[in-house]
Amino acid sequence: MKISIQSEVLKLHQLTISEYVFLKSLYEDLKDFEGLLGEIDSSALEKAGWIKVTNSEGVILRQKALELFEPKDDLCLRFINTFPVKTPTGRYLSPVGSTGMTVENIRKRWNKHFKNDVGAMKKAIEVLEAELKWRRLQNNLEYIHNIETWLNQRDYEKYEYLLTETIEEDTGELM
Repeated sequence: MKISIQSEVLKLHQLTISEYVFLKSLYEDLKDFEGLLGEIDSSALEKAGWIKVTNSEGVILRQKALELFEPKDDLCLRFINTFPVKTPTGRYLSPVGSTGMTVENIRKRWNKHFKNDVGAMKKAIEVLEAELKWRRLQNNLEYIHNIETWLNQRDYEKYEYLLTETIEEDTGELM
């Protein structure tokens, strides 16, 4: 069996290679790696919230570990695709497409801000959608920050109130 590991994942989750392979072997229910990994400190993994050690069932993966291996909706790409490419006057706001250095830089910033918190990622996208709706109704899309500034200045926190406010469709006013 072949396992590929991105060093960014190890750094982000503060895992060693052995711990990652151990968790992966539990996830895949593989017996191939028993004895090859040496001693794994299961108490440290349990304390960090990756596993639960029980007398009756043995080692069980917690939700945190499951999310590490289960395919996720690419929320960063969804965020990039939600963001307008240009303002009405032509000022660039975000990249076109889903590849390239700019997209990778945005992905790094995205991961830095949200640290695999799927709930926070989804909320940021909801805030962006609410801000875009409000700006279009106000006819002031020209004043939205570009995508990198939007992340760096935490506009997803600044405009969070738009999720609780109702926007009057006719006037664009907050109620």
